[in-house]
Amino acid sequence: MTAGDELRKIRIALGKTQQEVADEVFVTRQTISKWELGKSEPDFISAELLRKALQLPTPKKEAVWMKQPKNWLGLVVFGIVFLPFRMGWVQIKKYQQYSVVRFVIVPAVIVLYALYMYSLKVEAFYVVLAVTIIAYMGTSYYFQQREE
Repeated sequence: MTAGDELRKIRIALGKTQQEVADEVFVTRQTISKWELGKSEPDFISAELLRKALQLPTPKKEAVWMKQPKNWLGLVVFGIVFLPFRMGWVQIKKYQQYSVVRFVIVPAVIVLYALYMYSLKVEAFYVVLAVTIIAYMGTSYYFQQREE
């Protein structure tokens, strides 16, 4: 039995029409029909309103959290990945007077970063580019303040 079939079964057991459920969820009757036929799924807010309209039990908080680690995982991984770049930047600023740093290490890092940026989707590219610019400006400002 699909989720749509289950939705329809519960709605009928409660004696509600598609229109009555639609009014409680603030969607059209056609939307309820699409959910029941499995042609679409409700968004998070509509799913919560639907749960209340059909008197379904509230899911445990742990179950909701288990679906969200992907968001936090990205932040943690980004933080862990970004830290070595920050430390590398500090070392490059410290040893930039050496030719090997300026003419070998820095260009190699730039090429690797450019290859990484080239592999991203357009939306991710803009996000990473914005974060890179903000990080660069912040780091530059930090070192400028330290030198003064």
